[in-house]
Amino acid sequence: MKPKKDFLYVLDQVREVIVQLRPEHMELPTPDTEWTVRTLLKHMLYELAWVPDIIMGETIESVGKRHDGDLLGPNPIASWRTRAVAASEAVRRCDPRAMAHLSYGDVPVAQYLQEAATDQLAHAWDLGQAIGVPVEFDEGLAAEIFERIAQRSDELRNDELMSLVPDGRRSIQARLLAILGRNENWRTA
Repeated sequence: MKPKKDFLYVLDQVREVIVQLRPEHMELPTPDTEWTVRTLLKHMLYELAWVPDIIMGETIESVGKRHDGDLLGPNPIASWRTRAVAASEAVRRCDPRAMAHLSYGDVPVAQYLQEAATDQLAHAWDLGQAIGVPVEFDEGLAAEIFERIAQRSDELRNDELMSLVPDGRRSIQARLLAILGRNENWRTA
């Protein structure tokens, strides 16, 4: 994986969905069954807000509550763009070999960017499903993410999750969605 390049690519995919948001979408259900479009977007924005801090070496404690509160504001698209620009600039400047200080321990920035990209990509698909915008993953990136997650299958193993992983005849996107706990055929009711 090329963590910096892949993260920036994922932000472009997210942008393609975000710019299609309309006020009437905000209360729609999403594949994340506990979240509406609004709560999913809040989560995505909150995670994105942390990227510059984390890749520049700040700790969870030093950031504290800096990103608490309503990050969506009156214009969610503009709010997302502002955070995406800040994250993109930080990613371009970062050293992927530096350490990121996360809640579960220190990891290389490259690993954090992989995790952040995976989260944003999965949620771009979630958001797209909710508002009717198709999201097609880059096959190479999806395959790399799938392999990385599959290598951690012992950590992730639970029968319900693993039963979602389709056989090899399915597309890599379908297999990645499944290992991330998503049904590629999810549709709003």
